[in-house]
Amino acid sequence: MRAVYIPIETTKRELHGKLFLALSLCKLGCTVFLGSKQEVSRYARALGGGVYLDKGYHPGVSDDIYTELLMNKTKTVLLDEENAVDFADFQQLHQRFPRELFGLVSSIYLWGYRQKSELEVKHGIDVIKNVLVTGHPRFELLQEEYSHIYDLERKRYSEYGDFILINTNFGLGNNVRSRDSVLKTYGSRFPQLGRLVNYQAKQMNNFKDLAIFIKKNTPYNVVIRPHPEESLEPYCKAFYDLDGIFVDQKGSAIPAILAARAMVHHDCTTALECAMLGRDSIAYIPMLEADLTTDIPVRVSLTATNPEELLAHLRTDLHAGNNINVDILRDYFNFPNNSRLQIAEDIFRQSSQSKEWRLFGRSRYYLINIVSRLNALILGKSDALSRVKLDGLTMDECKRICSELEGSKFSMDYELKELAPHLFRLRARDC
Repeated sequence: MRAVYIPIETTKRELHGKLFLALSLCKLGCTVFLGSKQEVSRYARALGGGVYLDKGYHPGVSDDIYTELLMNKTKTVLLDEENAVDFADFQQLHQRFPRELFGLVSSIYLWGYRQKSELEVKHGIDVIKNVLVTGHPRFELLQEEYSHIYDLERKRYSEYGDFILINTNFGLGNNVRSRDSVLKTYGSRFPQLGRLVNYQAKQMNNFKDLAIFIKKNTPYNVVIRPHPEESLEPYCKAFYDLDGIFVDQKGSAIPAILAARAMVHHDCTTALECAMLGRDSIAYIPMLEADLTTDIPVRVSLTATNPEELLAHLRTDLHAGNNINVDILRDYFNFPNNSRLQIAEDIFRQSSQSKEWRLFGRSRYYLINIVSRLNALILGKSDALSRVKLDGLTMDECKRICSELEGSKFSMDYELKELAPHLFRLRARDC
């Protein structure tokens, strides 16, 4: 068995792309264990062997995990979920890819050549020799040949009529957890965190006002789609008695973008996805503080600093995609080049064939899992953010997406099995 472990932290953002990659690995002969970051990490460390696909390096935390995996004969490769949407000075890139990381993992899959160039200047070519520029499978799915996989979810938005989509990205200023929890959790990741929290809170209020303005001054309805880490309460409270303004956080953002007349954001990754779908988006940036705003989503969009400028953009044909910066998509995201097969083939190359099923390892996992769940129950531990981010990670949803992907690209008989809550095994039946 060639085992590959694929963790997921945010279902809405990651599930389609990770299942796309998982099916490609199965076609090569791998057995994929996919699920929540907690369950997959626990399973990999208990079972041993194979390749673990991490989704982001965190100093002082990931090091111990990688070491434990390696001691159990499991290699680690890295496909970071946030390595292109950054501040202009590449602050997050350098924090997420420190020098010591390159010696801890077997391969690093970068989104674009621009990031690789920045890392070469910082660390030197010899240090980053295990870096491959691949892009990301979730962006590959935005090409025309895969558009049908979003048809079912896209139809759901017909209930909102002709609408403007507002994607918000204020997970620090409007988190489902308390401000103190945000400062504690993210303090090591953002040196300007206090200012970011305040800035995003102000921008959230600007966007609530914008939604009301659009509804009053256009014939369109408005759908607010908050970031998965955001609390829905401020939006629901602001619009509860207003007709034509809806709050909808369900599923992937892609069907919402496809169904909308136009998409508005502040500095959100969905702007890049919109461009990859062949459409222009609008970055609404009143009271802009550039050092608190991620750079690329704004550069790839039309911009408006006040509601009147935004209305002028809404009068144009944004579906025509006349303003898309293809250089940004190519340099920062390797789009539209193939990413899925490049990553799958590199992982397969590093995996090793083993007939040993490691029954003891599986038993150890289930024992640890039971103890952990009992401990959480007894201590009353509950992570609201994790529950929100994992919403939709179900057997039925995995089956539905696999069926759509298999019908469009793959021709094989595969087996999908739920091993535990938020943990699934995917493999070709002849493996």
